[in-house]
Amino acid sequence: MSLTLEQLDHLEIQILELLEAEEYEQAEKLLDSFTYLRETKIEAYCHIINKLNARAQWRRDEAQRLRSRADIDQNQSDWLKGKTPYLLREPRHQNP
Repeated sequence: MSLTLEQLDHLEIQILELLEAEEYEQAEKLLDSFTYLRETKIEAYCHIINKLNARAQWRRDEAQRLRSRADIDQNQSDWLKGKTPYLLREPRHQNP
């Protein structure tokens, strides 16, 4: 007997939340409580591993995007810092 897709989704959500909170023993207990057949346990583990891999890839992609934005922000900041001395000097007055 295998888990239904709905049961598997619910189980995945609960276990992912426990893993996020670093509650590894509770995650293992929860998984064991749903796995009375070896195939079910393997199926559940595979689904969770796939979800974690997908989330890890999304986080890597997001980190790269944020690094790119940080580089742009730093370049803009450096450019403005380069302009600061010109803003601080006193304007020259022309004699009429």
